[in-house]
Amino acid sequence: MVQTFSVAEIDCSCVLDDAPGTPEVVSRRQEVEVLEAAIQVLPERCRPVLILRKFENLSPREIAQRMGIAEPTVEAQLTTAVRSCEEFLAAHHALPPK
Repeated sequence: MVQTFSVAEIDCSCVLDDAPGTPEVVSRRQEVEVLEAAIQVLPERCRPVLILRKFENLSPREIAQRMGIAEPTVEAQLTTAVRSCEEFLAAHHALPPK
């Protein structure tokens, strides 16, 4: 005896592929490369401040303690880093103009 199923009974989740397609993967990789380049050209003191804040999620106080600098200096360096990255990304068409 042959068993039949209606289309409505089939669980499509096991058939559908939610993985991003090649163009999306390539686009994301290019965006990451541009962001890496933007971070690499930051001034020497701005780079670690940005990395500690945005990627390691440390507070300005924790960054100040770790780097041995004042908390207002952390804030100023972070502002400089973010602006610099925004300008770099805009110049490389990775960010819409303001």
